[in-house]
Amino acid sequence: MEALSNSFENAVKSMSDAVTGSMKELHSAMSTLATSVTDCQKQVTKLTESPMLETVTRALWSVEQERKDEERRSKNVIISGLELQPGCNDKDMVLSLCENHLTVKPTIARTRRIGNHRLCVTLDNSSAAEDLIASSRILRSSSTTKGIFINPDFPKGRPNKPS
Repeated sequence: MEALSNSFENAVKSMSDAVTGSMKELHSAMSTLATSVTDCQKQVTKLTESPMLETVTRALWSVEQERKDEERRSKNVIISGLELQPGCNDKDMVLSLCENHLTVKPTIARTRRIGNHRLCVTLDNSSAAEDLIASSRILRSSSTTKGIFINPDFPKGRPNKPS
């Protein structure tokens, strides 16, 4: 009976030692992992506080805003030299110019006066704007329309030719 008791005691001690060893290894691995997580958190904090990240973010936002502005303006044309009449429907005037003197009949989304002698015309898509600008060369051939110009809508300060 004593031999059985000793054998049982040795088996329990062996299992206890194995569990204790495994727990020490697990504790060591957890400590290493905690240190790694802390180091990663410090690096993330440094990155988010970095002026470089802020600068890059601002630059990307600025580029995206410019792209959106260019996309929006690509549907616009600026018509100058057209006699704008007070109280007259500018959209009908542009449609009449296109029907009577040009080869394209664009779909006009809206018009907006820019001063007394210029009109910003927004078309339904950028292809229509490009077609209208290309067709506008016909206006030079008539004495009644040679002073009317149709150009792309470029932002102020930008050269009138795409780079």
